[in-house]
Amino acid sequence: MFERRGVGVTDDLYDESFSAVLLSPATRHVRQIVALHRNGVRIVQRLDGINWRHRVEETPLRSRIIASGRNRLMAFLRHRVSDRIVYQSDFVHRWWEEAFGPTRAPWSVIRNGVDLNDYQPAPRPDNENTRNRQLICVEGNLPSDRLTISSLIQTHRELLARGVIDRTVLCVGNSDIARGLLAGEGITIRGPLAAAAVREELGRSDVFLSLEVNPACPNAVIEALATGLPVCGFATGGLAEVVAGAGRLVPFGGDPWRLEPPNNGHDLALAVEEVTAELDKYRRRARSRAEEHFDIEDVAERYLQVLFS
Repeated sequence: MFERRGVGVTDDLYDESFSAVLLSPATRHVRQIVALHRNGVRIVQRLDGINWRHRVEETPLRSRIIASGRNRLMAFLRHRVSDRIVYQSDFVHRWWEEAFGPTRAPWSVIRNGVDLNDYQPAPRPDNENTRNRQLICVEGNLPSDRLTISSLIQTHRELLARGVIDRTVLCVGNSDIARGLLAGEGITIRGPLAAAAVREELGRSDVFLSLEVNPACPNAVIEALATGLPVCGFATGGLAEVVAGAGRLVPFGGDPWRLEPPNNGHDLALAVEEVTAELDKYRRRARSRAEEHFDIEDVAERYLQVLFS
Protein backbone atom coordinates (compact mmCIF):
# COMPACT_ATOMS: atom_id res chain seq x y z
CA MET A 1 0.00 0.00 0.00
CA PHE A 2 2.67 2.50 1.04
CA GLU A 3 5.24 1.04 -1.34
CA ARG A 4 2.95 1.77 -4.31
CA ARG A 5 3.14 5.41 -3.29
CA GLY A 6 6.93 5.40 -3.25
CA VAL A 7 7.22 5.11 0.54
CA GLY A 8 9.66 2.51 1.82
CA VAL A 9 8.58 0.30 4.74
CA THR A 10 10.68 -1.63 7.25
CA ASP A 11 10.02 -3.39 10.54
CA ASP A 12 13.64 -2.98 11.67
CA LEU A 13 13.84 -0.26 14.32
CA TYR A 14 17.60 -0.14 13.90
CA ASP A 15 17.35 0.72 10.19
CA GLU A 16 18.42 4.37 10.25
CA SER A 17 16.88 5.20 6.87
CA PHE A 18 13.36 5.90 8.09
CA SER A 19 11.94 9.23 9.22
CA ALA A 20 8.72 8.12 10.94
CA VAL A 21 7.49 5.17 13.00
CA LEU A 22 3.93 3.85 13.02
CA LEU A 23 3.41 2.23 16.41
CA SER A 24 0.53 -0.21 16.46
CA PRO A 25 -0.46 -0.30 19.24
CA ALA A 26 2.60 -0.67 21.52
CA THR A 27 6.05 -2.23 21.45
CA ARG A 28 8.57 -4.09 23.56
CA HIS A 29 11.34 -1.88 22.19
CA VAL A 30 10.51 1.07 24.40
CA ARG A 31 14.09 2.30 24.82
CA GLN A 32 14.67 2.35 21.08
CA ILE A 33 11.37 4.17 20.47
CA VAL A 34 12.29 6.78 23.09
CA ALA A 35 15.75 7.20 21.53
CA LEU A 36 14.24 7.63 18.06
CA HIS A 37 11.82 10.22 19.41
CA ARG A 38 14.68 12.19 20.97
CA ASN A 39 16.55 12.07 17.68
CA GLY A 40 13.69 13.73 15.84
CA VAL A 41 11.99 10.69 14.30
CA ARG A 42 8.22 11.19 14.31
CA ILE A 43 6.41 8.58 16.40
CA VAL A 44 2.79 7.99 15.38
CA GLN A 45 0.84 5.79 17.78
CA ARG A 46 -2.21 3.98 16.46
CA LEU A 47 -4.53 3.15 19.35
CA ASP A 48 -7.14 0.44 19.58
CA GLY A 49 -9.29 -0.08 22.67
CA ILE A 50 -8.03 -0.47 26.23
CA ASN A 51 -7.71 -3.94 27.76
CA TRP A 52 -10.67 -4.26 30.12
CA ARG A 53 -12.21 -7.71 30.18
CA HIS A 54 -9.64 -8.96 32.72
CA ARG A 55 -11.22 -6.60 35.26
CA VAL A 56 -14.72 -8.09 35.08
CA GLU A 57 -14.27 -11.77 34.29
CA GLU A 58 -12.29 -14.62 35.78
CA THR A 59 -8.79 -14.31 34.37
CA PRO A 60 -5.53 -16.02 35.39
CA LEU A 61 -3.26 -13.77 37.44
CA ARG A 62 -0.54 -13.79 34.77
CA SER A 63 -3.02 -12.68 32.09
CA ARG A 64 -4.32 -9.87 34.32
CA ILE A 65 -0.79 -8.64 34.94
CA ILE A 66 0.01 -8.70 31.20
CA ALA A 67 -3.20 -6.86 30.26
CA SER A 68 -2.66 -4.17 32.89
CA GLY A 69 0.99 -3.81 31.91
CA ARG A 70 0.10 -3.31 28.26
CA ASN A 71 -2.37 -0.59 29.22
CA ARG A 72 0.28 1.22 31.25
CA LEU A 73 2.83 0.90 28.46
CA MET A 74 0.43 2.27 25.83
CA ALA A 75 -0.54 5.11 28.17
CA PHE A 76 3.14 5.97 28.80
CA LEU A 77 3.91 6.12 25.10
CA ARG A 78 0.73 8.12 24.48
CA HIS A 79 1.63 10.75 27.08
CA ARG A 80 5.41 10.95 26.90
CA VAL A 81 6.67 9.74 23.53
CA SER A 82 4.13 9.85 20.69
CA ASP A 83 4.24 12.91 18.40
CA ARG A 84 0.92 12.09 16.75
CA ILE A 85 -1.90 9.80 17.86
CA VAL A 86 -4.39 8.00 15.64
CA TYR A 87 -7.51 6.55 17.24
CA GLN A 88 -9.43 3.83 15.42
CA SER A 89 -12.80 5.46 16.15
CA ASP A 90 -14.45 8.30 18.01
CA PHE A 91 -15.42 5.74 20.63
CA VAL A 92 -11.76 4.80 21.15
CA HIS A 93 -10.77 8.47 21.42
CA ARG A 94 -13.38 9.11 24.13
CA TRP A 95 -12.39 5.91 25.93
CA TRP A 96 -8.71 6.84 26.17
CA GLU A 97 -9.39 10.41 27.24
CA GLU A 98 -11.83 9.32 29.92
CA ALA A 99 -9.39 6.69 31.23
CA PHE A 100 -6.06 8.54 30.95
CA GLY A 101 -6.89 12.16 30.16
CA PRO A 102 -6.00 14.29 27.11
CA THR A 103 -2.50 14.44 25.64
CA ARG A 104 -0.18 17.14 24.34
CA ALA A 105 0.18 15.37 20.99
CA PRO A 106 -2.13 16.20 18.06
CA TRP A 107 -4.60 13.44 17.37
CA SER A 108 -6.95 12.28 14.65
CA VAL A 109 -9.48 9.51 14.08
CA ILE A 110 -8.77 7.16 11.17
CA ARG A 111 -11.04 4.16 11.01
CA ASN A 112 -9.96 0.84 9.56
CA GLY A 113 -10.28 0.18 5.86
CA VAL A 114 -10.85 -2.61 3.38
CA ASP A 115 -9.65 -3.37 -0.13
CA LEU A 116 -12.80 -2.71 -2.15
CA ASN A 117 -11.46 -4.77 -5.04
CA ASP A 118 -11.10 -7.87 -2.87
CA TYR A 119 -14.38 -7.38 -1.03
CA GLN A 120 -17.27 -6.86 -3.43
CA PRO A 121 -20.95 -7.79 -3.49
CA ALA A 122 -21.47 -11.25 -4.93
CA PRO A 123 -23.80 -11.68 -7.93
CA ARG A 124 -27.33 -12.46 -6.82
CA PRO A 125 -29.28 -15.37 -8.38
CA ASP A 126 -32.41 -14.88 -10.49
CA ASN A 127 -34.57 -16.60 -7.84
CA GLU A 128 -33.55 -13.98 -5.26
CA ASN A 129 -36.97 -13.76 -3.63
CA THR A 130 -37.36 -17.49 -3.07
CA ARG A 131 -33.84 -18.61 -2.21
CA ASN A 132 -32.77 -19.55 1.32
CA ARG A 133 -31.68 -16.73 3.61
CA GLN A 134 -28.38 -17.01 5.46
CA LEU A 135 -27.35 -15.13 8.59
CA ILE A 136 -23.59 -14.94 9.21
CA CYS A 137 -21.54 -14.12 12.28
CA VAL A 138 -17.73 -13.86 12.18
CA GLU A 139 -15.71 -14.12 15.39
CA GLY A 140 -11.94 -14.40 15.36
CA ASN A 141 -11.88 -16.09 18.77
CA LEU A 142 -14.79 -16.81 21.03
CA PRO A 143 -14.45 -14.96 24.34
CA SER A 144 -14.29 -16.93 27.55
CA ASP A 145 -17.72 -15.70 28.63
CA ARG A 146 -20.79 -16.94 26.79
CA LEU A 147 -22.40 -13.65 25.80
CA THR A 148 -21.69 -14.13 22.11
CA ILE A 149 -22.93 -17.70 22.06
CA SER A 150 -26.10 -17.03 24.07
CA SER A 151 -27.00 -14.06 21.86
CA LEU A 152 -26.29 -16.06 18.72
CA ILE A 153 -28.46 -18.97 19.87
CA GLN A 154 -31.37 -16.75 20.88
CA THR A 155 -31.31 -14.78 17.64
CA HIS A 156 -30.95 -17.91 15.48
CA ARG A 157 -33.80 -19.71 17.22
CA GLU A 158 -36.23 -16.81 16.95
CA LEU A 159 -35.43 -16.00 13.32
CA LEU A 160 -35.67 -19.66 12.34
CA ALA A 161 -39.03 -20.02 14.09
CA ARG A 162 -40.38 -16.92 12.35
CA GLY A 163 -39.18 -18.13 8.95
CA VAL A 164 -36.92 -15.10 8.47
CA ILE A 165 -33.78 -17.15 7.82
CA ASP A 166 -33.08 -20.69 6.78
CA ARG A 167 -29.66 -21.11 8.36
CA THR A 168 -26.97 -19.40 10.40
CA VAL A 169 -23.24 -19.70 9.78
CA LEU A 170 -20.59 -18.94 12.37
CA CYS A 171 -17.06 -18.37 11.10
CA VAL A 172 -14.74 -18.67 14.08
CA GLY A 173 -11.06 -19.08 14.86
CA ASN A 174 -11.54 -21.90 17.38
CA SER A 175 -14.12 -24.24 15.91
CA ASP A 176 -13.68 -26.89 18.64
CA ILE A 177 -14.91 -24.51 21.35
CA ALA A 178 -17.78 -23.37 19.12
CA ARG A 179 -18.93 -26.92 18.41
CA GLY A 180 -18.98 -27.71 22.10
CA LEU A 181 -21.04 -24.63 22.95
CA LEU A 182 -23.41 -24.88 19.99
CA ALA A 183 -24.05 -28.61 19.91
CA GLY A 184 -27.56 -29.37 18.72
CA GLU A 185 -28.42 -25.81 17.70
CA GLY A 186 -28.29 -26.37 13.94
CA ILE A 187 -25.80 -23.57 13.41
CA THR A 188 -23.15 -24.28 10.77
CA ILE A 189 -19.65 -23.73 12.15
CA ARG A 190 -16.79 -22.98 9.81
CA GLY A 191 -13.24 -22.26 10.75
CA PRO A 192 -10.56 -21.45 11.04
CA LEU A 193 -10.76 -20.06 7.50
CA ALA A 194 -8.42 -18.14 5.25
CA ALA A 195 -9.52 -14.64 4.26
CA ALA A 196 -10.59 -15.81 0.79
CA ALA A 197 -12.87 -18.47 2.28
CA VAL A 198 -14.47 -15.93 4.63
CA ARG A 199 -15.14 -13.66 1.63
CA GLU A 200 -16.87 -16.54 -0.14
CA GLU A 201 -19.05 -17.20 2.90
CA LEU A 202 -19.95 -13.52 3.13
CA GLY A 203 -20.96 -13.66 -0.52
CA ARG A 204 -23.41 -16.48 0.24
CA SER A 205 -24.99 -14.58 3.14
CA ASP A 206 -27.72 -11.97 3.46
CA VAL A 207 -27.25 -10.28 6.85
CA PHE A 208 -24.19 -9.94 9.07
CA LEU A 209 -24.70 -10.37 12.81
CA SER A 210 -22.17 -8.49 14.95
CA LEU A 211 -22.03 -9.65 18.58
CA GLU A 212 -18.68 -8.34 19.78
CA VAL A 213 -19.01 -6.37 23.03
CA ASN A 214 -17.66 -2.81 22.90
CA PRO A 215 -15.75 -3.19 19.61
CA ALA A 216 -13.26 -0.46 18.75
CA CYS A 217 -13.61 -0.52 14.96
CA PRO A 218 -14.43 -4.08 13.88
CA ASN A 219 -12.72 -5.19 10.68
CA ALA A 220 -15.19 -8.03 10.08
CA VAL A 221 -18.06 -5.52 10.02
CA ILE A 222 -16.27 -3.29 7.52
CA GLU A 223 -15.57 -6.30 5.29
CA ALA A 224 -19.23 -7.29 5.49
CA LEU A 225 -20.33 -3.80 4.45
CA ALA A 226 -17.96 -3.92 1.47
CA THR A 227 -19.55 -7.17 0.29
CA GLY A 228 -22.96 -5.52 0.46
CA LEU A 229 -24.12 -7.13 3.69
CA PRO A 230 -26.25 -5.04 6.05
CA VAL A 231 -25.18 -5.35 9.68
CA CYS A 232 -27.32 -5.98 12.74
CA GLY A 233 -26.11 -6.04 16.32
CA PHE A 234 -26.08 -4.39 19.71
CA ALA A 235 -25.20 -0.70 19.84
CA THR A 236 -22.06 -0.97 21.97
CA GLY A 237 -18.57 0.42 21.43
CA GLY A 238 -17.81 1.90 18.04
CA LEU A 239 -20.28 -0.22 16.08
CA ALA A 240 -22.84 2.55 15.55
CA GLU A 241 -20.34 4.92 13.92
CA VAL A 242 -19.21 2.14 11.57
CA VAL A 243 -22.64 0.88 10.54
CA ALA A 244 -24.64 4.14 10.53
CA GLY A 245 -27.67 3.52 8.26
CA ALA A 246 -26.30 0.33 6.66
CA GLY A 247 -28.15 -1.95 9.04
CA ARG A 248 -30.03 -1.92 12.33
CA LEU A 249 -28.61 -1.78 15.86
CA VAL A 250 -30.53 -2.16 19.10
CA PRO A 251 -29.69 -1.27 22.72
CA PHE A 252 -27.75 -3.93 24.61
CA GLY A 253 -30.18 -4.05 27.50
CA GLY A 254 -27.67 -5.01 30.20
CA ASP A 255 -24.38 -3.37 31.11
CA PRO A 256 -21.81 -4.45 28.50
CA TRP A 257 -18.93 -3.10 30.63
CA ARG A 258 -19.87 -5.61 33.32
CA LEU A 259 -20.42 -8.35 30.72
CA GLU A 260 -24.00 -8.67 31.84
CA PRO A 261 -26.13 -10.87 29.58
CA PRO A 262 -28.05 -8.73 27.07
CA ASN A 263 -31.79 -8.75 27.69
CA ASN A 264 -32.75 -7.40 24.29
CA GLY A 265 -32.36 -10.46 22.08
CA HIS A 266 -35.96 -10.24 20.86
CA ASP A 267 -35.38 -6.74 19.46
CA LEU A 268 -32.19 -7.94 17.78
CA ALA A 269 -34.14 -10.65 15.97
CA LEU A 270 -36.74 -8.08 14.94
CA ALA A 271 -33.98 -5.83 13.58
CA VAL A 272 -32.74 -8.66 11.36
CA GLU A 273 -36.29 -9.29 10.18
CA GLU A 274 -36.80 -5.62 9.31
CA VAL A 275 -33.56 -5.56 7.32
CA THR A 276 -34.39 -8.72 5.37
CA ALA A 277 -37.73 -7.15 4.40
CA GLU A 278 -35.80 -4.43 2.54
CA LEU A 279 -32.63 -6.22 1.59
CA ASP A 280 -32.01 -4.44 -1.70
CA LYS A 281 -32.10 -1.04 -0.01
CA TYR A 282 -29.81 -2.11 2.82
CA ARG A 283 -27.38 -3.84 0.47
CA ARG A 284 -26.93 -0.64 -1.49
CA ARG A 285 -26.43 1.30 1.72
CA ALA A 286 -23.84 -1.19 2.94
CA ARG A 287 -21.69 -1.03 -0.18
CA SER A 288 -22.03 2.76 -0.39
CA ARG A 289 -21.00 3.06 3.25
CA ALA A 290 -17.84 1.06 2.58
CA GLU A 291 -16.99 3.00 -0.58
CA GLU A 292 -17.46 6.38 1.05
CA HIS A 293 -15.77 5.75 4.40
CA PHE A 294 -13.63 2.60 4.44
CA ASP A 295 -11.67 2.46 1.18
CA ILE A 296 -8.18 1.26 2.15
CA GLU A 297 -6.63 3.60 -0.42
CA ASP A 298 -8.16 6.62 1.32
CA VAL A 299 -7.09 5.25 4.69
CA ALA A 300 -3.50 4.90 3.44
CA GLU A 301 -3.45 8.49 2.25
CA ARG A 302 -4.65 9.73 5.62
CA TYR A 303 -1.92 7.80 7.40
CA LEU A 304 0.72 9.22 5.09
CA GLN A 305 -0.46 12.73 5.93
CA VAL A 306 -0.13 12.03 9.65
CA LEU A 307 3.26 10.37 9.23
CA PHE A 308 4.95 12.93 7.02
CA SER A 309 3.04 16.24 6.86
